[in-house]
Amino acid sequence: MRLTPLLQNAKAVILNHEGYIFMHIKSTAQIQEIDNYNFHALIIDNYELLHAIRAHDVSYLIPVFGSSMIDDHRSLDGMYNEHSPAINIQEIERLNVLISRYEQLPLPSHADDRIMVKLIRYLLSRGRELKAERNRESMIGYRYSILSHMSLDKLDLNHVKLLGKYVDKGWFSKTIIDNINTCPSCSNGFLHFSETCASCGSHDLSSEHLIHHFRCAYVGPESDFIKGSDMSCPKCDKEMKHIGIDYDKPSEILTCNVCAHASQESVMKATCVGCGTQSSLKQIHSFPVIDVEVSETGKAYACQTSYDDVSEMISSKNKLEGFSPYNIYKILEKHELGKVDQYKNEVYKMLISLQGELTTGLSTELNKKLMIELASIVHTYQKASDLITVNDLMEVESLLLNYSYPQLESLMDAIQYNLDKLLLDNKLTEEQGGVKIKYEKITV
Repeated sequence: MRLTPLLQNAKAVILNHEGYIFMHIKSTAQIQEIDNYNFHALIIDNYELLHAIRAHDVSYLIPVFGSSMIDDHRSLDGMYNEHSPAINIQEIERLNVLISRYEQLPLPSHADDRIMVKLIRYLLSRGRELKAERNRESMIGYRYSILSHMSLDKLDLNHVKLLGKYVDKGWFSKTIIDNINTCPSCSNGFLHFSETCASCGSHDLSSEHLIHHFRCAYVGPESDFIKGSDMSCPKCDKEMKHIGIDYDKPSEILTCNVCAHASQESVMKATCVGCGTQSSLKQIHSFPVIDVEVSETGKAYACQTSYDDVSEMISSKNKLEGFSPYNIYKILEKHELGKVDQYKNEVYKMLISLQGELTTGLSTELNKKLMIELASIVHTYQKASDLITVNDLMEVESLLLNYSYPQLESLMDAIQYNLDKLLLDNKLTEEQGGVKIKYEKITV
């Protein structure tokens, strides 16, 4: 499908095909023009331009195609050959539909959160996982290409640490594919490992077999047994002809050619190729290299329409396992309801409220804190996979996943009994109020 040039100058080419507008960017200065036009895709000649596009807060999701000047297209959405200019319009349409879900959403102000939200939206729009790529130019031998383009930090090790941080926050699930060792001084991952003398630290070691003579039980270095072309025991002077019959070689001995220290033990040292620092194995820093997939928590955070207090709410979810702020709960609920027919048993919605005088006189803030505490108690009786929140009506709302009716009855009875007992233990009478529980089966 050929593209017709509309405008061409020394810096950029704008092309059109049936109303789809493409910009062939020639310099980073052209990136700012993206804000002023509704381009459907961009074409670039080098990775410096890709970094500028993905780091930009407006254009980070736009489809980008590489010209023939770029050899590696793994971080791109496809190729554009100027000698036979054809681009798959169907692919452009597909990407723009997916991107439209996220491009109007705000970005959080926290720098690391901002990068991670952009990364999650990119991965979701492309239907990808983030995989570590082996790279000889990287100081650690691995690189996350799309993350390196979105981040202002160019150190690949810092990207490994950043992903680990957000795996711990629950935004990603991980698969460990390797472990890297880095220099404690400069964080370089190119280390040479070698044995050194346990006495003086020299690398100049000689190794030889230890010989064990069966007849007299003498053990010594192989050189002590060599007599010209024959072997004989230096202790009993008996000739030794056959290994396994006259003698064996149980281990090796290392001799330092500098200080003459002989030992079966050596000290392993790592020398950094970058700065030359020598380190013991205990001093080396180790990090897992991971492939990651966006989790439901990560999706929920990246789809927020506001980031005023979402970071705090997400952290509260981590403190109370299974509990979600209401807006995040609704996103997770929508996802679960989309796969109701995949469960063997039923899905139910449960609502729990306090009746009577129990919440009279409480401020909205204290009322919500009370209901969150109530939710924490309720969730101890549920499955770990169940969703739970406090809704805008100050009710504990929960989605019960994959329950048979007997399991549901048992859960209801346990919650009702223990919450009633909690009220009695706190000397609250039935006249003062109680706990009301209701549920409904979800049908599609």
